[in-house]
Amino acid sequence: MTAKQLKEIRMYLEVTQAELAAQLGVSVPYISRMEAGHKPVSDRVRIGISKHYELNDHYVETMERARKLAD
Repeated sequence: MTAKQLKEIRMYLEVTQAELAAQLGVSVPYISRMEAGHKPVSDRVRIGISKHYELNDHYVETMERARKLAD
C-alpha cells in the first residue's frame, strides 16, 4: 500500500486521521507521516485497515488500477 492509497482509502471510508489512528491503535502523527510519504505504510496499519474495515489487498489493487485508468 502506498502513501497515496492510504489517504485515498481513509477518505473513501470518510474517517479523519484521528479516527483512523484511534481505530488502529497508532498516533495521528504516525498516520500523517505515512500519508505524506515520510514513512512507509506499516504492516500494522495495512493489516489493521484490512481487518477493521474488511478491505483486502485485492481491493487496494483494484483501486490502484482504476486510478491508473483515470489518469
